[in-house]
Amino acid sequence: KPLFTLPSIFTPSDARPVVLFDGKCNLCNAGVQLVLDMDRASDDPRGNLRVAALQSRVGKVLLARLPEKQRETVLSLGGGDQLI
Repeated sequence: KPLFTLPSIFTPSDARPVVLFDGKCNLCNAGVQLVLDMDRASDDPRGNLRVAALQSRVGKVLLARLPEKQRETVLSLGGGDQLI
């Protein structure tokens, strides 16, 4: 049995980009809602983007899959260790 499973929204066949955001930040949450409301560039009813809070299980898994340098950059943009 695998150590973790990703929700079905995050499958290899789904090539839509994932936006990682600080789930503790009210401004970030409002921004994500705005982006999702405006995400109408294609006919796909799911929109063009997927989102995951950095603090969520999915966000942590995706963040861990980034190369170390990119992970450090992402964490430094949001205040470092406070995110996770």
